[in-house]
Amino acid sequence: MTNQTRHSTRRARLVNMAAVLLLLASSMGTQAQSATSVGPDSRAERRAEREAREMVWEGNRLFDEGEYAEAEIFYRKAREGSAAVGADFVGENADRFNLGAAVYEQDRYEEAVQQWSRVAGNENLSKETRSRAAYNQGNALYQQEQYEPALDAFKQSLRLDPGNADARHNLAMTRRKIQEQQEQEQQNQDQNQDQQDQEQNQDQQNEDGEQDQENQEQNQDQQGEGEQDDQQDQSQQDGQQDQQGEGQEEQRPDGQPRSLSPEELERILDALEQDERDVQQKINAQKKPAAAGKAEKDW
Repeated sequence: MTNQTRHSTRRARLVNMAAVLLLLASSMGTQAQSATSVGPDSRAERRAEREAREMVWEGNRLFDEGEYAEAEIFYRKAREGSAAVGADFVGENADRFNLGAAVYEQDRYEEAVQQWSRVAGNENLSKETRSRAAYNQGNALYQQEQYEPALDAFKQSLRLDPGNADARHNLAMTRRKIQEQQEQEQQNQDQNQDQQDQEQNQDQQNEDGEQDQENQEQNQDQQGEGEQDDQQDQSQQDGQQDQQGEGQEEQRPDGQPRSLSPEELERILDALEQDERDVQQKINAQKKPAAAGKAEKDW
């Protein structure tokens, strides 16, 4: 195993990202570090340093074969060995750096961010290593759709290494993604506002329709009451006319009494003559003297 820097193509995993980001990530991707010695001072430290380097090398071999879970185990053992003696024997923090790469390949992006952020913030490491850690951190944040933090990570990578072309391109991609996200959010807000306006208009139309219906019903009720009152008035007028007509001589339209026909006059005259005859008979009956009785013979 050589001490050359390990690279992960990440082609299969980055297919879900933008095409240009896939091409950029293929050159650096989750960049694994090589294990180098920082020179321990004691025999125990030298032994621990040797064991840590062996763990990292074995982890790198498994990483290159795509055995990321197994590689993670060896990277963690290397970290434990260094922590046991209170030292960091693996050059450029390769155990932590490569641990971040192993969990990243297992889609555990939040853990990867934690490991790489510690490497990027370690001022005892070279700017190149810190720049690459910040670059990988940006990719992990991008995978979580945390575009603003990813943008900051790519900016940090460029501040540490202005020549990091991959970080520059990913920075541009992330800016476009943020712009698209903002435009989509604005579009969603506009659509929501339009929907709210339509709902308000519909509610207003429904209220207006209900009010119109109530007004129509009130008008119909009032009209029905008016017709009923008119019918009652007409009935009262008809009754009064009927009462006035009883016992009155039929009047002509001009107010004059109606002329009797000859037949009607004849019947009236006959009735009067009959009344006169009846009266005369009663008078004659009263004037007739009583019959005289026979004189008795005076013997």
